[in-house]
Amino acid sequence: MVIMSKSEKIRVIALGLITDGDRTFIGQGYDPDRKKPFYRAMGGG
Repeated sequence: MVIMSKSEKIRVIALGLITDGDRTFIGQGYDPDRKKPFYRAMGGG
């Protein structure tokens, strides 16, 4: 269970999924807490 403080707000973002046949265009990020890369659809907000 995640409890948010009153100062935190849910942020709305828009993501787009671009595919070409069997390929998918994604962005790579890095999680310093887990020390691992992660991947997600491109976009933001």
